[in-house]
Amino acid sequence: PLKAGSYPSHVTADGKTGFIEVGDLYADEERDFLVSVKVPAESSECETLLLKVNCVYRDPLTKEMTTLESGVVRIQRPEVAGQEVVSIEVDRQRNRFRAAEAMAEARTTAERGDLASAVSILENCRRVLSQTVSAKAHDRLCVALDAELKEMQERMASRHVYEASGRAYILSGLSSHSWQRATARGDSTDGSSLIQAYQTPSMAEMLTRSQAMLLGSPSTQRLVQPLWSHGSQPNPR
Repeated sequence: PLKAGSYPSHVTADGKTGFIEVGDLYADEERDFLVSVKVPAESSECETLLLKVNCVYRDPLTKEMTTLESGVVRIQRPEVAGQEVVSIEVDRQRNRFRAAEAMAEARTTAERGDLASAVSILENCRRVLSQTVSAKAHDRLCVALDAELKEMQERMASRHVYEASGRAYILSGLSSHSWQRATARGDSTDGSSLIQAYQTPSMAEMLTRSQAMLLGSPSTQRLVQPLWSHGSQPNPR
């Protein structure tokens, strides 16, 4: 199967070919997709061909269609297996899907009014993530996912808090992870926040310029000015 989030995907009836429609990408953006394959038992082969990836896109300048072909993914089939090595990149993407699935389940549970169970779902996901290879390697995406799940738990502290900000926060996170695209949510644009998983250099530069222009605008300066000058402050009675 293909795990493509919100992107349209299709696997042929024989299960040998799959397609993902990525659509338009902005500057510096990347997309990661998980592909699960069934590896047949082999007794005589030294290696097995697993996967070949092609990318077809339209060049925005020439308007011509271009096809890029990757190398073929193969695995060795030794008689005696060596030590298993887990790919940090694959583990990272698994964690992203685990977190997104937990968020969706927690939201459904919260909408039914069971906030305690929703918080428990998020806590269980955090515990599973903490045991993964990427978490132990302090992978940035895994750290960000844990911080985001923790924030969601806090926004489910009560029905009032959930209605006021929790629901919107979770929906924003679900959209961000399913599309692998940064949101304009506060913690996604705060430079000191951990939750900046999909923020590109171009987006960071644009946000910095926007914030600088906002702070430099006369209207903002009027908002931060004191209501009275130092010399005109009222004397205490």
